Amino acid sequence: MSLPVKPNVLDHLVFLCADLNAVAANFTAAGFTVQNGGTHADGRTENMLLVLRDGVYIELIAFVDSSKKHSHFWADKLPGWIDWACLGVKRGETGIEEFYDEPIDGGRLLADGTRIQWSVSFPHKHYPRGSIPFYCGDKTPRKLRVPDSLEHTNGVQGVKALTLLCNDTALQASVFLYSSILRQLPQVQSEKHAIFQLESPLHKSIELLLRTPQNSDEEKKVMVNNGDIIHQVELYGDAVMIYLSIADETTQVDLSAKPHVSSVFILSNDL
Repeated sequence: MSLPVKPNVLDHLVFLCADLNAVAANFTAAGFTVQNGGTHADGRTENMLLVLRDGVYIELIAFVDSSKKHSHFWADKLPGWIDWACLGVKRGETGIEEFYDEPIDGGRLLADGTRIQWSVSFPHKHYPRGSIPFYCGDKTPRKLRVPDSLEHTNGVQGVKALTLLCNDTALQASVFLYSSILRQLPQVQSEKHAIFQLESPLHKSIELLLRTPQNSDEEKKVMVNNGDIIHQVELYGDAVMIYLSIADETTQVDLSAKPHVSSVFILSNDL
């Protein structure tokens, strides 16, 4: 598989878990096939993967134990959608170097002892993690980091759209920021939202929607994050449409999916 090098290719979405096995069980019950990942090279986090047919994957990640959280860049994040990555690295490109630090090496040890390696470009610290994507470029074959997609019994094939919330007064700044990072102008823009175009590694179109909050709960989420925040991930499939959202602490996973009917799966912050 040849991989594109454009700056708008979505690689993966990161979902932080308080209990990795429990969240994996919820995804499994919702019809997803969860694959084992491994422990990251720093020994602080471990993951499991949901690989989609379009080449994008969802990373379920957790700290190995609470003592590993200190000074980690995700230490202050609550469980739920916390970050996302595009393919490639950001290195010395005119117009974007002020947004990203120099690439650093990373890796993960697979269960069979295979060590995989990559380089990542993380945003400068004044951009909250998750408000803009980080970039991941493989140093070993991507197929080692991202196993082949397995069938999901709920029919999910890939990512249709990604929605980020941003403060009313910050939307125009976010549009400028994303225009610079993705090297494109928004396809649609208004006072309340803007739409950019992402791609999957297998060249499937993905909509990136930046919009302002529509109610007080959404406003609180943006304030807590102090920047743009992942609000919703929309997946497509043969017979279902699934929305994975962050909801209040009491909401559980809705398992009421029916064939040929749009279905809503909500993952709570305390899963």
